[in-house]
Amino acid sequence: MSAKKRILFVDDEINVLQGLKRGLRGMKKEWDMEFASGGKEALDALGSLPIDAVVTDMQMPEVDGLHVLIGALERRPEAIRCVLSGQTKFDVILRAAPATHLVLFKPCDTAAIEQRVRRVMDRNEALKDQSLRKMVAHVAAIPCSPELAMQAAASDRKSVV
Repeated sequence: MSAKKRILFVDDEINVLQGLKRGLRGMKKEWDMEFASGGKEALDALGSLPIDAVVTDMQMPEVDGLHVLIGALERRPEAIRCVLSGQTKFDVILRAAPATHLVLFKPCDTAAIEQRVRRVMDRNEALKDQSLRKMVAHVAAIPCSPELAMQAAASDRKSVV
């Protein structure tokens, strides 16, 4: 990654945000980290700050993670959009898929979060052409068989839990 990136972490549980802040403090040289304690605060941040990546919980009161992801897609289409959630119901994850680049399941250690978010951001940065980057950001889904998606989700869950 060439320049310092701004990552917005969103969760309604203060303990989760504090854990992320502590666990990711080693990334301060590479990431400016913002922490929003809920969906409304996240949407406000998306409207006022340049954000390179959003990492959000799904299940939150008032404004849930899906609305945060949609808000990020509308306000910051070039931003990486990630789910970090204990919500593992397939229908919930499937609804979020068109606005999501990465799904991580809680509990997830911060080293895995750092590695996975960094990898997705590096891939995004490899697209040098801004118009191509914007076009890719709006691709709703890449076709995949349901069996492959379930295998990938099960494998991913085992590797980061």
